[in-house]
Amino acid sequence: STHAIEGRGPDGPLLLPAARRGAGPGEFAGIGRVTALAGDSIGVFDGLRTGLTVFDDRGTLARMQRVPAERMGGRQLHGLLADGSLVLSRAYNPMFSREPKLERDSVTYFVAAPDGQTVDSLGPYPGSETFVMGTAEFSSRRGRAFGRVAVIVVRGDDLILGSSDRYELEIRGGDEDLRHALHLRA
Repeated sequence: STHAIEGRGPDGPLLLPAARRGAGPGEFAGIGRVTALAGDSIGVFDGLRTGLTVFDDRGTLARMQRVPAERMGGRQLHGLLADGSLVLSRAYNPMFSREPKLERDSVTYFVAAPDGQTVDSLGPYPGSETFVMGTAEFSSRRGRAFGRVAVIVVRGDDLILGSSDRYELEIRGGDEDLRHALHLRA
């Protein structure tokens, strides 16, 4: 389920109380990512409610952090910078398509400060290839097998950006300054 989480230790005792679907504190609409945070806390990102919920090492709700919502397309969390800022992008393309097709949208990443306010944006960058399965009534998107893929890694104060079809990586600070460009040989 993308609505609930439950944490258990190696011996089986419940460490994180089961969270459930809902709009209240510790409740979720669509869990997109669960990640370990500093101080043994656990972060749970809800892309539909556009927020990060943090539980301490005992499973107690520590805080909730909201970010500005995308009108359509949800949010995807890529990681947290050392200061607690979130690195996000639009989760999916909400445009309907009646015909099957291969598409590659661009992606813009943005940094939201711990208080939820957008600080900066990076991009656009080439996005990942997606196959659109479309009919007159329905369309759905899936990543293309062995297709071109956008890559972003968040580590400390650095963002490492690249694409599987270019032989280079950019290392940028959370302030968007280019710190290093690495060009690889084919």
